[in-house]
Amino acid sequence: SYGLTVIPTIGWAGPDTWSFAFNNIAKGGTIAISTMNVQDTNEGFKNFIRGLHEMIKTLDPWLIIVYGPMIKCNFEGVNHIHFHTTSYINNKKGGNF
Repeated sequence: SYGLTVIPTIGWAGPDTWSFAFNNIAKGGTIAISTMNVQDTNEGFKNFIRGLHEMIKTLDPWLIIVYGPMIKCNFEGVNHIHFHTTSYINNKKGGNF
């Protein structure tokens, strides 16, 4: 009502969190996700990928904004843009945060 666009950031853990995580998010819109720490464990990565596919199926987003390290995954034809974190960029340049 104040003329601001809010982009929901969606996060999930395992399948038991999907209904909560994807609830009340407008279908067909722009959403944001973080890939921070999703590759820390094999099980965590699998849960992220499964949840990503379920989120795409449920919300049918027009655009996914990905924040954090880019991971190899299938966005199922959904438009997506990627932003690295500041710490990632600084580490690549050899600097500190």
